[in-house]
Amino acid sequence: MDTWKQLHVAPQQTHHLRQGEAAYTRRFTFVGKFHFPGLAPVRDKEGAYHIDVLGQPLYAQRYEATFGFYEGNAAVQKAGNWFHIDTKGKRIYTNSFAWCGNFQEKACAVRDKNSFYFHIDDKGNPLYSQRYAYAGDFHDGVAAVQNSEGLYTHIDHTGHFLHDQYFLDLDVFHKGYARAKDKAGWLHIDMQGRPLYSHRFANIEPFYNGQARVQKSDGSILVIDEQGSLIQPIRSARTTAFEQAAGELVGYWRLFAIDAAIRLGLFDSIEKRLAHPRLTRALREMDLVHKAELTDKGKVFNSDHPLSLASAARMWSQEHLLAWKELTISLEKNTVGFEILSGGKGWFDWVGEMNERVEDYHRAISPYARFDYEKLPEAIDFSQHRRVIDVGSGQGIISGYLAQKHPHLHITLLDREEVLAQTNLTSQIHTAAHNFFEPWELAADAIILARILHDWPDEEARCILQHAKQALDPGGKIYILELLLDETTGAGSLLDLNMLVMTGGKERTAAEFDVLFAEAGLKCSERRPLNPVVTIQILEPLNA
Repeated sequence: MDTWKQLHVAPQQTHHLRQGEAAYTRRFTFVGKFHFPGLAPVRDKEGAYHIDVLGQPLYAQRYEATFGFYEGNAAVQKAGNWFHIDTKGKRIYTNSFAWCGNFQEKACAVRDKNSFYFHIDDKGNPLYSQRYAYAGDFHDGVAAVQNSEGLYTHIDHTGHFLHDQYFLDLDVFHKGYARAKDKAGWLHIDMQGRPLYSHRFANIEPFYNGQARVQKSDGSILVIDEQGSLIQPIRSARTTAFEQAAGELVGYWRLFAIDAAIRLGLFDSIEKRLAHPRLTRALREMDLVHKAELTDKGKVFNSDHPLSLASAARMWSQEHLLAWKELTISLEKNTVGFEILSGGKGWFDWVGEMNERVEDYHRAISPYARFDYEKLPEAIDFSQHRRVIDVGSGQGIISGYLAQKHPHLHITLLDREEVLAQTNLTSQIHTAAHNFFEPWELAADAIILARILHDWPDEEARCILQHAKQALDPGGKIYILELLLDETTGAGSLLDLNMLVMTGGKERTAAEFDVLFAEAGLKCSERRPLNPVVTIQILEPLNA
């Protein structure tokens, strides 16, 4: 008989109740729920173990922690090692892990001593060779896993991917649909990773009999159908459209408050923050300061922070701001806003005129490069390459990461002469001062263009790609690191406008990139996310 189903944890969590009465006389410091076949995890002064419905120990062994039985196995911890035992208290395999989950669908998520997650079978054997930053339970044959870049996708029991889509957060499938989060918010996807609708929400629930409860960014709550259409509203907005629209008009308040705080030294000195209480209050409103101390977000504007954005804030508040004021003319006449201010001189030519401008520009953009490209050496197997050209290398940040991880590489930085003067060279890293738009007198089996193509309109971008193709060794690959413009959500569109007014460049969708690549005699063989902002596009010649 399943008498264990009649037992419930007492409010004190020291014993179990049957129909409101104590099921046995013993008392513990903690008890958990009973699971099939009628065993519950408990803890007392002797340690952690399992009991039967009479409150009697299942075995003599004691552990640091025990958990409920799932599919006939329970996770236990002893001396920092985790493993599973069966319903007789015996280990079901000899392996040990840094953490174990519960068995679901004859598979269990575990973490090894190197902090990697994967799934095992009931013999303790891995189900596949891949390792992840996180792995969840299987449900209906599918589990969500997180890669080293912090992005989620779905796998099956063999470790194969269900689709090629990655998200900031992800759930398992429920009745054919899964909850997913991208840069714009939460949505539902199908088994191929495709969005069911174009909307994005602040929060969503799984579908239940054809409908789901969702919350919008304004605090309103709706019920939608599987096409994303409104069934009915069930709570009105907590902030009105007017309030949200009004907030969009004053973004420059934040930029100039930050810029003033940098110029006055508030991010580098608590004394300066105390001396400027009005400005410090504004920083507190932006969660940059708390009780006169910098928050983690505020510390990023400290001049000594390894990823300091102090120089970036000054750049955005000066020439970029003036160029943005010409946005209407840029859109109407397809002109570059900055060139209206500079008398027709392009941004990179203007920067290159003075060493001080070059230094300021690269101080401003280098934190973004250090943050975005740190994991590139792990994301691409550079052991297959020997010679690398880093095009538009800037201060050589990507090449520095590659040289540290792959000492066999011979790396050439290809950029303007005044830019290369800012780089620190090693025995692996060399420079070649050159104009991108002239044929390159170089060759390599790996060519990297990191946020280069978005600086230029299609004709110039195509020219750069054609020169890259000519410089590519047989069997080599071109790696394009760019944001992919999302037509569905509009993500990346403000940056697209920034490129228009500053350089005449543009952000592109995957489809637009494919056209550009084909016109240059190239094809994209693979796309994979490097992080939530940057996608790696791997190119090969069309005739390869």
